[in-house]
Amino acid sequence: MIEIVKVTLVPGSISFLMTGVAVGAVLLFIPKLHRVGRWWLAALAAAYVLMATPLGAAVLQRGLGPVYPAVRTPADAGGARTIVVLGNGVITYAEGGRVVGLPTRQTAWTVLEGARVYHLLDGATVIASGGIVMPGIQLEPEAEIMAQELEHLGVPRDHIVLDTLSVNTHEQSLRMEALVGHGKRMVLVTTPIHMPRAVALFRARGLDVVPSPSALAFRPHDLPKLLWLAPNPDSLWASRLAMYEYMALAHGWSRGWLSLADIGQ
Repeated sequence: MIEIVKVTLVPGSISFLMTGVAVGAVLLFIPKLHRVGRWWLAALAAAYVLMATPLGAAVLQRGLGPVYPAVRTPADAGGARTIVVLGNGVITYAEGGRVVGLPTRQTAWTVLEGARVYHLLDGATVIASGGIVMPGIQLEPEAEIMAQELEHLGVPRDHIVLDTLSVNTHEQSLRMEALVGHGKRMVLVTTPIHMPRAVALFRARGLDVVPSPSALAFRPHDLPKLLWLAPNPDSLWASRLAMYEYMALAHGWSRGWLSLADIGQ
């Protein structure tokens, strides 16, 4: 069920927009509800225009929690010798029994950050974490595809450990509890948008993490002020990721995986 929501019902996605337009169209043809339909469609359009602006995306991201700095020196890692790189999606293609796997741009950024921190710490262990999230669509675990890219970036294969079982951030925190254990500090690498929830879930398990967020293609602060209200696809993409994080935080809280106090530590 959660994967259906993840794919179709996240505000900012095309599927959510199409569903909203369909609901509004139906309301327009019901005499007693046609005014509701007009307001519904107007509100939907306004929400998408706002989410498609750099300003709207930046506000949504900022509300998720702290902005963590990346690890820039070995001292920043606080003695950590393990780097946990969380997958953020992959794309696989298959033909004739052959499979090609590619990281999404979120995962590409996290792999780049994981490799950077590895070279900074000189010989640490890198755990690539991510399984097959959607069987039948995704044909290889995220971790295997991430490991291939880490090797291309100079991380030796014998320094890479695979977690191919975890299919969400909660499961990743459980796996790292088993693989790394309590009392052992680890550098946690994921996207800036995902980082507040990841840190909250890991620390709720009592794990000692040092966040090192990846770069991200969407950097609203680099834009001229005049463009902050100009709708664009990258801002809508970033807003969709932020809206998914809000929904995932609510889901984690409802399941007792984290508390409000864990968010923002």
